[in-house]
Amino acid sequence: MDAGGRRGIRRVGRRAAHRGAQQELAALAAQPGGDPALAASTYTRLIELEPRDRTLWSPAADAFVTLKDRAGYEALVRRTLDGLIEPDDRNALRMELATRLMGPYKAQEDAIGVLREVLDEDPDHLGASKALGDVFARAGRDEELADLLRLQLDRARDRNDGPAVAALSLRTGGLYAKTRREDAMDAYRAGVLVLEIRELIGHRDASFAAASPV
Repeated sequence: MDAGGRRGIRRVGRRAAHRGAQQELAALAAQPGGDPALAASTYTRLIELEPRDRTLWSPAADAFVTLKDRAGYEALVRRTLDGLIEPDDRNALRMELATRLMGPYKAQEDAIGVLREVLDEDPDHLGASKALGDVFARAGRDEELADLLRLQLDRARDRNDGPAVAALSLRTGGLYAKTRREDAMDAYRAGVLVLEIRELIGHRDASFAAASPV
């Protein structure tokens, strides 16, 4: 898009008086060869007006990535988080931020911090758990991965999720066994205990069924 085209975009911007026109302006400015600075500023205004509109979050992030303006994007995310009430909304926006930090911004440690924020608010958030586990696994950070899996193991025990407990106890114990033998044994025992309880419950239910009159 040449200079004349960009001036045309700006003229549309001056005439845009309502939200729909602003969205059209932002989408036009975000096109290849457009005006990413205008796109970023327009999406910022739209998000400030409608922070819960998730359809705005990704294109806004793209505009800031194009500008290589990580600070501006993070500032927008943090301001938006302050205005979001629902935990699901906050964590969805955090996941968007973490994806950009791990991807184009190549800021893995900062992404880890954001994923931990998600889990602090929702310990059962599967997306954050998987993303964090993948980061630790790729980096060979076995102890941090084991600690994360141990938290998942504890949550699975609280839910009485036997299959998850069995799988997580084996994986957690295997990671801990390299350097922390006592923690490894605790993880293995957690799995064995749940399996024993499930077996006892199965025997009890079978006994009740056998004793019941036909």
